[in-house]
Amino acid sequence: MIFAGVNVLGVLAGAVAAWIVGFVWYSPQVFLKRWLKLTGITEKEMAENMKKSMASTFLIMFLSAVVTVFVLARLIYFTGNTTLFGSLKIAFCAWVGFMAMPGLNSVLMEKKPKELYLLNMGHFLVALLVSAIIIGLSW
Repeated sequence: MIFAGVNVLGVLAGAVAAWIVGFVWYSPQVFLKRWLKLTGITEKEMAENMKKSMASTFLIMFLSAVVTVFVLARLIYFTGNTTLFGSLKIAFCAWVGFMAMPGLNSVLMEKKPKELYLLNMGHFLVALLVSAIIIGLSW
């Protein structure tokens, strides 16, 4: 199904994949403990917050991934970079320009730890690249 020049199933698959990347990235086996330490959030606080609003939090996170992947797909479509390599190139450029650079504000102005910035930006990069692979293969 094509909508606005974009394969909707590819976007949904890319959003699911990006969501899965996030779950793995911030899992206890990967970076959760480090993320908790860097943010100053305790496991107990996180569990309480999740208990209060888990369904709405996950829904918003998924809808955010859908919008992000749809916009990425539109950028790929607009630029004509609909090959796998072209999709990856656009995803990387979008990450640098629209995520990595503005994300520096949290380090520079909010005095957040540089390691937290790197951890979060690494997640966004991997999620975008995985989504770009799916989009690139869905044309």
